[in-house]
This record gives sequence, C-alpha cells and structure tokens, in this order.
Amino acid sequence: MSAATEKMRSEGLPDIAIDTFARYEERMRAGEQGLIPESEIEPLDDVPALAELGAGDPTAIERVVVLKLNGGLGTSMGMTKAKSLLEVKDGHTFLDVIARQILQLRERHGARIPLLLMDSFATRDDTLAALERYPELPVEDLPLDFLQGRVPKLLADGSVPADWPADPALEWAPPGHGDVFASLAATGLLSDLLERGYEYLFLSNSDNLGATLEPRVLGWLASERLPFVSEVVDRTESDRKGGHLARRRSDGGLLLLREAERSLGVCARLAQSLSDRRDPSRVSHRLVELIKTRVLAICCGYEDGNDLDRLRHDPLLKMAVGRCPENGTALCSQSTMSRLENMPSRRQAAEMTAALIDQFCASFPAPPCEITLDIDDTLDIVHGGQQLAFWNAHHDERCFLPIHVYHVESGKPVVVILRTGKTPAGREVRTVIKHITRRIKRHWPATRICWRGDSHYGRVEAMAWCEENGCDYIFGFQGNSGLDARVAEDAETVLLRHAASERDKVRACVDFRHAPKGWPKSLKEERRFIARIEVSFQETRSGHLTQAADIRYCVTSLKGDPDHLFETVYCARGQAENLIKLHKTQLASDRTSCHNATANQVRLVLHTAAYWLMHTLRSRLPGTSPLARCEFATLRLRLIKIGARIIEHAARIRVHLPTSCPERYVFAQLAARFVSAAPS
Repeated sequence: MSAATEKMRSEGLPDIAIDTFARYEERMRAGEQGLIPESEIEPLDDVPALAELGAGDPTAIERVVVLKLNGGLGTSMGMTKAKSLLEVKDGHTFLDVIARQILQLRERHGARIPLLLMDSFATRDDTLAALERYPELPVEDLPLDFLQGRVPKLLADGSVPADWPADPALEWAPPGHGDVFASLAATGLLSDLLERGYEYLFLSNSDNLGATLEPRVLGWLASERLPFVSEVVDRTESDRKGGHLARRRSDGGLLLLREAERSLGVCARLAQSLSDRRDPSRVSHRLVELIKTRVLAICCGYEDGNDLDRLRHDPLLKMAVGRCPENGTALCSQSTMSRLENMPSRRQAAEMTAALIDQFCASFPAPPCEITLDIDDTLDIVHGGQQLAFWNAHHDERCFLPIHVYHVESGKPVVVILRTGKTPAGREVRTVIKHITRRIKRHWPATRICWRGDSHYGRVEAMAWCEENGCDYIFGFQGNSGLDARVAEDAETVLLRHAASERDKVRACVDFRHAPKGWPKSLKEERRFIARIEVSFQETRSGHLTQAADIRYCVTSLKGDPDHLFETVYCARGQAENLIKLHKTQLASDRTSCHNATANQVRLVLHTAAYWLMHTLRSRLPGTSPLARCEFATLRLRLIKIGARIIEHAARIRVHLPTSCPERYVFAQLAARFVSAAPS
C-alpha cells in the first residue's frame, strides 16, 4: 500500500475512493499519462438531432434524478464561494435558476424529480444556506446534496503525499467531477435511489444553465435501453475553454481486449510490481508495453514467445499496445520477451504473483461478506531439464503440478503457483492457504473465506490453520480402514435399502466426528467427516451383477445438512477443473519450458493476466447471448479473430471491419459496454 492510500485509509475514507485513487496512482507509476493519442479518435459527424428521435418512454420522467456538479469555486472571477452563487440575471444566481427549473419541471410533468448537488467541502455550507429559500425543493427524505471525495496532494515527483502541519486542510484536493459515481456509491445514495425506483441520472455542471432535463431525450434513452446519452450543441466562437467530443475508433477484436485491459489495469499492476533496472535513455519498450504485448498475444492464441518475431509488426497488436499501426515503431521481439521472463528475481516474481491476488480483490466494487475459493492442482508435463520437474508415478510423467485458485461464484482467477510434480504435503498446503488468505485479508479484513479442495488438500495442518484464523473449509479425504469402520453399519443399511428398491442406485450421506490415527498428536482432535455411501449393481468378471458400495469422504468445518454439504457444496468443486482447462488448454499456460523456475512462474502470471482479459470480455457480454457462457476458444474464434483493414492517415486511423461478420451486433454491443463503463 502506498503512503497516499495509507493516508486516505487513516482518514476513514471509503474503500471505493481509496481503490479508485490507487488504480490511477498505479497507472501513473507505470508510465501512463491518461492521454488518448489523436490517431485513436475521430470527430463526431452523425449525431442524431432532437427532432429525429422517435417516440420514447413517457414514464421515464418518474424515475429520473437531476444531479448538478457544484464543487467548483469561482476563484477565477474573484469569488471565495461556490461558482453557482454568482448572480446571472435580475438578482438571481445560477442556483436560483436551477431550483426554479426543477420546480417548473415538476409542475409541468407532475413528477417528483429530485434535485441533488455534489458539493465539495469548500462549497457545501454556502450552497445549503442559499437553498433554504426553497423549502419545497426536497423530495421525501432525500438530501439535497452529498460531498464529493477528497484525495491527498502529492509532491511534484509523485513519491509521497504533501505535508502541511500549519493547515492540514491544504494537504487535500477535490478529485474532480469524475468522482461523482464513486461518491454516490460511497455515501449510500446510489443504493438508496435504486431502492426507491429511480433508474436515470441527468448530470450537468451547476453553471451550465442551458443543460436542462429534456423529457424527449430521456424517453428515447429509456426506450432504446442505452447505457449513456450525451446531449450536445455546436460549438461557437465563444467556446474557447474545454475539450471537444470525439469518437474512439471501433477497432478489431484484439482492441476489444485492449478495452478489457484498460478497464482492469492488470498489466499496469504487474508492471508496477517489477523494478526496471534498464538505462531509461536506452529503453525502447516499457515494462507495461512488454507485458501488454505478451498478454494480448496469448489471448489471440499465440502462446509461444517465438511468435512475437512476426507479430511485432502486426498493426492491430501495435494499436492495442498504444502505438500507431504503420508509422509506430515495432513491438518487442522474442529475445526481448525472453529477457523479460528471466529478469525478475524470486522476490519480484512473488510480488507479481501477489499482484494477481490484489487484482482479484480490486475487481469487486465492495468487499463481499463471504467467498468460497477452489484450490486444485493440474498436470503440466515437462520435456527438458526444468527446475522443480519431478517424476510422478500416478501420471507416469516428469511434470509440474501447479496450484490454481479460483473464486467459486464468478470464476475469477485468484492466483496460480508453480510447484514440483508431487502431491502437496500438509505444511505446503497450509503455507499456500495462509499466504493467500492473509493477502486477501489486507483488502477485506471482515470477509469470511471458505476453502474447498479435493483430498490433496485435506491436510490436518491446513484445517488447523483455518480453524485458528477464522476460515472455513471443506476438503476431500482419502478413505481408510478407520473411516470405513465408522460407517460400516450405515453402509449395511444402504445395501438393504438398495436391495429392497427398484432403483439402480441408492445414496445416503452420514456425518460423524473422527480423528484419524495418522494425524500428529498436536493437531489430533475430532473433526466433522461426511461420508457419501452409494450402492449400485456392478458387473463381475464372470458377467454376473453384484451389489457394490462406493464410499467417498470429505472433512469440513461447515454446519448444515450432510446431504447438502456433500452433494451441493463439495461436489460443485468439479467446476474448478473446467476453469483450469480454460487456463491450461485454451490459453496454453502449460508452456513452461524455461529452465529457471522463476521464469516459468512469470509465464504463469502472464497467462493468468490473459485469463483475466478473456474472462472480462465474456462477462461484459449480454446475459442472453450464447457467447456469455462459451469457452475462451469459442470467444476467440467468434469475436477476436475478425479480419480488419487498417488505413493510417495523417490525423486519423481507420479500421474497416467486415460487414458480413456473424457477430457484428454482439461486437458493437460489447464495445458500447466498455465505453459506457470507462472512468471519466
């Protein structure tokens, strides 16, 4: 955690504000400047006129809130209070006009339209005092304003927060109008408005009297189910301040991945975890560019670093990384990428791996009350003299058995850890669970974590640590004679039930407390075991049918019905194998051919970053789309492997996409969702 975010946390600022600031701070330290190159934008030339809008939803005005951004001081006009208190006509201020506009809209449309102001700590008192002249303005018990957040000022080099003991208030600055959404969520107003049935927000500056709620635009927005609409006018000679509207170009499928990466910031996060020891005057490829290049290539199906020797000139990949497609310099070659993989020390590789856990926590808008994590290992066959390679008799191969951890509810990756090719021992399982849990708890101290895994992870050392540290678990457990003896009578009962029934199979789950003999004395206490007993007919070698009982065990700290815990909670663990298949097979994360184990761990981190991009791309698809549940290989084929013709002009770049693309509507919808979700 940086000194700036630590200062924000000590001041009691909400987590969403701290996470937002931290994300931008990470991008700044990774070299991003927040600028969009002119080559990536083009003017708007097809904006529909108000008269061209079709009939909209007339009831939408009942579900809209007017929000005015009122955090600015009129210092440029010699004022020391809110700019909205400047007199504009006949003794009326901006604020007076806004209040009268709202009251007139209510009267004209018979709607309850609330007014909200986003004030800063410098404008709030004067604003609320001025609004006391309009006692009819509040709606129900909604407040008239809420405070925007504040962020610490940084020294010019961006290293540490500014310190001014004489006046600590000067150590802070308002974050700008882009803070409106984070502040709405942090104050609880967003959830309150949604619960009251409000769905739409009209947003404008308090000193823009021309920006009034237009019911026709609102109705059109509602009927078209658009995420965002901006009402614009032509610029005049007097409009000399501010920017201009432009359209970001619709790029090929690879550039959808670019937008996914920008929304996540995973590559910038990984780059920040590394120390670049290169001479800055001789650097042609920044760390964040190297990571983006490799991750995007993996998403596109180019799993080998050798592919970069020809991909480095690919125009779409260059655009996705942030370079001009034709005139921009080439991307890195295979040799440069190999140096990147072998550059991190063991400590830096561990920090990169920990950054994946930070990425997982940052992907949630708020800390969840509880989460379930699946932990499993998978076979990664090796064919050379790689460090940590080990002969595994079960698989009959020299291999790694890397550990994968996924979030059960969303399928998001938490971390992937390279390890030797043998079954993990109890101390190793405990160490992995301990470090991952503690890293998550740094972000979510109040979140309850439940670990789920097969019998490889049913180790008493891990169970004891979970019990001592407030975690739950449900692990598979290898059967033995002691466990079989405990359920012998129950198994006989199920055999009799099966013999008396006409069903092919009869199942039953029983629970009991047990302490196996093989557990160390210091940890030997009875824990809850669940046995699932399944009886069915099995064919013998002679061709006859005989009754056979199949007994499986799990051990858990969870409470509840044993049938539910085994059949619903534990058996759902199989979904983790599907997620591992996406990671290993469809993103080729088993390409761990480096001799050095640290370099292979770096490769796993890069492949996990690619998993994040593909998962984000799929999660942004409409729920009704068949692609919303497809595998990554299908997603790549249908949305990423789309041909495009690129023409670079002096002031713009045009990307021509095929009009006959079967998924063109899904593509356009997905692109719109990324644009609407982009931060201000």
